[in-house]
Amino acid sequence: MTKQQKNVFMQSLRRCKEKEDFIDQFYRRFLGASDEIKQMFEHTNFAAQKFKLLKSLEIIVLAIEGIPEAVHQLNLRAISHSREHLNVKPELYDYWLESLLQTVVVCDHQYNREVEHAWREAGGYAIKYMTDRY
Repeated sequence: MTKQQKNVFMQSLRRCKEKEDFIDQFYRRFLGASDEIKQMFEHTNFAAQKFKLLKSLEIIVLAIEGIPEAVHQLNLRAISHSREHLNVKPELYDYWLESLLQTVVVCDHQYNREVEHAWREAGGYAIKYMTDRY
C-alpha cells in the first residue's frame, strides 16, 4: 500500500465516520451476508463491537506502516479470531470486506475507484494477516 493509498483510505474512513450510522450500516450488511456470521454475533455487545471495528480499521493502516504497537494490536486480533478462540473461518473475511465496501459506497460521498482500491488494499492486508494466523 502506497503512502497515497493510505492517505486516501484514512480520508475516506474519516468521511465515513462522519455518518452516524456508518458502523450500523456495515453490521446490517455483514450480518445479513451469511447465517453463520449472524450466529457468530448472537451474543455480541454491539456498543463495544462498533468501537473495536473503528479502532481496527485505524490499526490496519498503522500496521501496514510497521508501527510496532499497531502490529501488536493486529496480532492480538488475529489470535482472538483464530481457530483456537473465535474460530473465524478464512472464507468469512471476504464477506467482511465486501460488506465494508458496500457501506463505504453509501457513506463516502467522494467514493471512486481510487477509494475502492485503497479500501481493498487495506482490507486485503488485514485479511491476509488474519488468515495466515488462523
